[in-house]
Amino acid sequence: MTFASASPLVRCLAAFVVCSVSFLDWAKTFEEVKELASQKFDKPSPEIFLYEGMSKEIFMVARFKNASYEEWRSIYDGDADLRSEFMKDDIVGKVDEHTAMLKFTVTDEIRMEEVMAKRIPEIEESLGLSHDIYSLQARS
Repeated sequence: MTFASASPLVRCLAAFVVCSVSFLDWAKTFEEVKELASQKFDKPSPEIFLYEGMSKEIFMVARFKNASYEEWRSIYDGDADLRSEFMKDDIVGKVDEHTAMLKFTVTDEIRMEEVMAKRIPEIEESLGLSHDIYSLQARS
């Protein structure tokens, strides 16, 4: 059985267990993070990714409306050397034919912003790519 063929309840519970997102901490800083994200910066801004109190652990939902999971995964896997410049320990799961979820650790926020500012525009339109990105925190 694959993750994609599991019932929606099982997928939801698995995502919750894997992520352990602290919504209490998220709610305290959402407006501040939103303000930072809306600012236009002339140079890479690691504070968008590593705002005070936020960890480097990231959970992301990737949607690709113009490609199948296998097509997206082939591109993702092909960028492994590029991603190794700024992240490690990535885990990828297929949600459905046009959606994947990822968990990874950011090791260099500045390099991530530099690389992705170039790479995403190269593939975004052709894949119909969009992302929802969440910062994860260990519960204390």
